[in-house]
Amino acid sequence: RRYIYNGLKSIGIESFEPEGAFYIFPKLDAKKFNLHDDEKLVEILSDEQNPQIISAIVNSIERPEILLDLLKKGYVNWLDEARINDLNDETLFYIAINHENISFRGNAIDKLIKRKNMLDIDHDDFFYKYLMNIEQEDYERIKFKIGDIINDIKNAEYLKNLALCAKHDIIRCYAIASDNFNAEFSEDELIECILTVLRHRDDWNIVNFKDNAVLLASQVNDERRLFDLIVNHSGKDKYNQTLFDMLGFIENEELLYEIAFCNHLSLSLKTLAVKGIKNQK
Repeated sequence: RRYIYNGLKSIGIESFEPEGAFYIFPKLDAKKFNLHDDEKLVEILSDEQNPQIISAIVNSIERPEILLDLLKKGYVNWLDEARINDLNDETLFYIAINHENISFRGNAIDKLIKRKNMLDIDHDDFFYKYLMNIEQEDYERIKFKIGDIINDIKNAEYLKNLALCAKHDIIRCYAIASDNFNAEFSEDELIECILTVLRHRDDWNIVNFKDNAVLLASQVNDERRLFDLIVNHSGKDKYNQTLFDMLGFIENEELLYEIAFCNHLSLSLKTLAVKGIKNQK
């Protein structure tokens, strides 16, 4: 006790000498040590690279803007997980993307999902960036919540980008199935989205998935491309209602004849093609 007290005193730090306790409360003079805020103090002490000191200081900071700034400067992994409940939305978002510990990242995103209808930050922007950059291990952890997250995204361009560029096909599928999926697409983009649907025909339990795929097909002007999709993604043993609906958008008689006489297509598809030909007579 006296050793610590005298040591602090010798370097110019005042403190009250405890009479019998095992702790001491030093007083740092802000002017003397040129300390103007918590951030400056952390920078000085972190030069020593003492884990206990860095962790103690980072976890004692209450001002959210200072804490977030420190996390962005490389101290994100020093934060105790117990502080998750006290962090604001912006800080949780940064942790959900950048913390090295998957449990910490997962707890941060869980908090944000629970708060999603009351977030202070841009709701669509946050979840869009999160889903576009999500790593495999994080995807596995929240994959059963992805539908709920995407259903709350209202920005049509964000949904379009998720449908075309997300790392995981199921994220693409949920984006295509969204009620707010109404952006403008090029012909190539329409085909890419339809291919995503056809790759996941077993996931038709996703609400609106099939209906939105058919809506996309109705916007394809090149009937030959629809024909190629039908021919290359059907078989005698596969009943695919999406292909049936897509066939309804083909009016070119030559293409309908090709489908009617294509050996590997199902009888149902061939019959529908024949009906299309008769309707044009």
